[in-house]
Amino acid sequence: MSNHQDTFLSASSYFNHDSDRPVSVEIGNKKLSVTLADGRTISNPLDWHPWLRDASIDEQRHFELGMFSIDWPDLDEGLDIEGMLRGVRSSKAGRATALGTPQR
Repeated sequence: MSNHQDTFLSASSYFNHDSDRPVSVEIGNKKLSVTLADGRTISNPLDWHPWLRDASIDEQRHFELGMFSIDWPDLDEGLDIEGMLRGVRSSKAGRATALGTPQR
């Protein structure tokens, strides 16, 4: 029988910190595609991330690759690679509201 701890352990082992590191980002054809360190490309529909879909081209192009995430400093938003791998969608207002911090 599975318990909460088993679920947490299997969820945390889903992400590989070596191979799942982002190395490039492409936005086009209504999707966000991220190439990972091991060569895989993962994609999510831009509609899953309205704050990114509705951003200007310049705002979309200004991103920073982190060890485990991609951040868009002009938008004060970002995406976690583990969340992308799991198919997690942004809230309508974006990550900042989802975490309980006020929007700018």
